[in-house]
Amino acid sequence: MKKYLLITSLIFTVSAVSAQVRFGLKAGANASTAKVIATDGSRPAVDYGVGFHVGGELKVNIENQLFFSPQIQYAYKNFTINYNNLDTATNTLKMHYIEIPILFEWKKSMYKSGLFLQFGPSISVVLSGKQDITGKTGSAVSKPINYSFDAYGRAEANFVFNAGYQFGKNFQFTAGYAYGLGTIVDRDTFLFINPLIITASFHYFLN
Repeated sequence: MKKYLLITSLIFTVSAVSAQVRFGLKAGANASTAKVIATDGSRPAVDYGVGFHVGGELKVNIENQLFFSPQIQYAYKNFTINYNNLDTATNTLKMHYIEIPILFEWKKSMYKSGLFLQFGPSISVVLSGKQDITGKTGSAVSKPINYSFDAYGRAEANFVFNAGYQFGKNFQFTAGYAYGLGTIVDRDTFLFINPLIITASFHYFLN
């Protein structure tokens, strides 16, 4: 009898947990720019670059209208810095990331249509990157980005804010903004580069 009670309890526990956790896929586009301060204190203009992202996510009901939404995604980001100095006209940075947004979500219901908000930190790790440099004379050079302690860093942190709408039980759309928390290069050696990203994503939940 105890054996059957234990099995029944486990079934109900697993069912309850499964009902409170959703698994989703996401994909979308991102427009990246940056706040740049050169070593001489000047602020070069920066042109947006369009990239994309794709990944997966969970949605866990914490309490009432509060949800936990950890995610993991691949993202391609790029932007162009307009130096216009004696040697360099532009430098386009093209970077490939693995990103882990750790978000909290406010929404009235997990399964019903409606508006929702998400916020929280995101940690990014660079897989690889390259820079396309154009000189004042029109010369062009493409080379890998140097990632080291005294050059470009491999880790990046952002604070993310998303606003979204859920359509029915399974589809969502979010538009968001990610603000870089610090510079992605060694400030003592290079200029200050603080990334700023606008995102638009479609989400599909499997269960």
